[in-house]
Amino acid sequence: MTSVMNIKNAVLVVIPARGGSKGIPKKNLSLLHGKTLTEWAILSAFEINYEKKIILSSDSQDILDLSMKFDEVIPSRRPLKLSGDFVADFQVLRHELEQAEARELTKFECIVMLQPTSPIRNFQTLNRCVDAVFAGHSSAWTVAPVPVKFHPRKQLTLLNQSLRLEVDSPLVVARQELGQTFIRTGVCYALSRETVLNDETLLGKNALSIFCDWPSVNIDEPEDLIKAQNLSVYYRGRLRPIGE
Repeated sequence: MTSVMNIKNAVLVVIPARGGSKGIPKKNLSLLHGKTLTEWAILSAFEINYEKKIILSSDSQDILDLSMKFDEVIPSRRPLKLSGDFVADFQVLRHELEQAEARELTKFECIVMLQPTSPIRNFQTLNRCVDAVFAGHSSAWTVAPVPVKFHPRKQLTLLNQSLRLEVDSPLVVARQELGQTFIRTGVCYALSRETVLNDETLLGKNALSIFCDWPSVNIDEPEDLIKAQNLSVYYRGRLRPIGE
């Protein structure tokens, strides 16, 4: 039986890029400053300052073929059961981790997920996320604060066409009663091996928040591509937030 090697501070970078999309057809092949969103995610992975393996995970041959542009990128065709609209991130990450460890005979202690749909990245921030996991955090997610007027306790939903509070909680009288909430930006998720294997939320017991101090965009609709174009600049082969 072949044993798995422990390589200090080994990172597995997974770029999940399905072929299907509802808002933008073939979204992960959409162009931004002349490169596809998937290529921008790959180029971001190169900026992580640790020994790493980069996996491009997709059910689309057109997307997998992008790996041929980069010697360091390993294409991984997803099985059919991981190709639907309702497949969770943790399922894809566990699959790719197990496949990579068997193939590379390496135990990866940090797994980084870079989603192509959040292409504007500050590379110091990526490395802060990875540093946090190697420092003992179960995960590190990039997040942004949510304005208090959008707090979950102020949100409403429709039940049989009747308005209801989304969160069943005491009446909100003053905004000071509401704590700060956050939204994930999708820029970077750095996760410990234990978190990927044992926690479906991908947070773990002591997740760290890493704040993005530049405007980011998560691309779901065509207008988001225009916004990303306006918030970023192509500089020396890399995508940078405007002002960096």
